[in-house]
Amino acid sequence: MGTPKKGRFKSYDISPLRGKVPSIFLDNYLDDPQNIELLSFIAGLFRSYGNFDVGVRISEDISQNAYLGEGNLHETSIAVWNLYILSKIYIEEERFDRAYRALDTAEKYWSKDLILADSTGACRVRNKEDLWLRRAFAYLIQGRKKDFESIIDRVMVSRFEMYNKAYEVTREVPIRDTCLLDCFEYSSYMCRNLEDLEHAVIFIKTALRYLGKVPHDNNYLDAKICERKGDLKNAYTYYLKFYIGCRPKLYCDTLKYGTCSSCVNFNPTNNSDGICQKRNINVDIHKTCSTYEPAYTK
Repeated sequence: MGTPKKGRFKSYDISPLRGKVPSIFLDNYLDDPQNIELLSFIAGLFRSYGNFDVGVRISEDISQNAYLGEGNLHETSIAVWNLYILSKIYIEEERFDRAYRALDTAEKYWSKDLILADSTGACRVRNKEDLWLRRAFAYLIQGRKKDFESIIDRVMVSRFEMYNKAYEVTREVPIRDTCLLDCFEYSSYMCRNLEDLEHAVIFIKTALRYLGKVPHDNNYLDAKICERKGDLKNAYTYYLKFYIGCRPKLYCDTLKYGTCSSCVNFNPTNNSDGICQKRNINVDIHKTCSTYEPAYTK
C-alpha cells in the first residue's frame, strides 16, 4: 500500500478512508504527506476506520524514520507515541520481542520535555511509568512473575515518591492515579492467573480504595457476601466487575504538581494559558518540562 516517494516517509493511498472520516483530514494529508503529525493522525484513522494493518505500517514508518532526540522534540514526541501504540499491538499479537524493542526505544527517547512539543494533546506519553506499565502487562501475559513484580514495584515507588513531593507543593494525594490503579489491577490479574485468589482479592480491593469514594452497586454487595462465605473466586469476579465499572474510562492526568500551573516560572495570562518566563514561550497550564521548579502552597 505504501509506495516510495521523495522524503523520509512513504506515501499512502488514503482512498479507503473516503466516506468514513471528514474529507478535510484526508485533504490536509494529501497537501503535505511528509507532515509527521498528519501522518500519525492518518495512521490512527486507518486503525479505527480503514485497514488496521496499514495503520500499523504507517506507525512503523514513523517510528523508524522520525528524527529522534533533544534536537527535535516535535518528531520525537510523535515517534514515542507511535512506539507506545505499536507495543500494545505487538503484545496483543504475542510478538513480545518487537514489543520490548519498541518500549526500549520509547524509554530511551522519552523525556518530560516532549509534552512541550505536543500541540494537539493526542501524542502524549505523559509519564515514563506508562511505558513501564506496558512492559509489565507483557510480563503478565507471559507469566513472568519475577520480572512483573520488579517493574510493578518500580512504578509504585516512583509514583509514591512523586506524590510525597506533590503533597508538599500542591497538597495532592494519589487518589484515582491511573498508574497506581493499573499496578493494583494488573497485580490482581497475576495472582488470579496463579490461582492465588486471596491476594487477587486484596489487590483489587486496594485498587478500589484508590478510586476514592464511589457509590456501591450490586456487584460490590455480592462481592462482600461471597467474601464472607469464603467464596474468593466469585468475590474476586464481582469486585473486578465493580472496579471496571468505576475506574476512569479515559486517561486524564489532573495532577497539578509537575505542570506549569504549579511552577514558579509560569506567568498566567488567563485561566488556561500563560508564559514560561524561563523558556520565553507560550504554554498551557497542563504542560510540563524538565526544568520544573515548584511554587509551594502557602
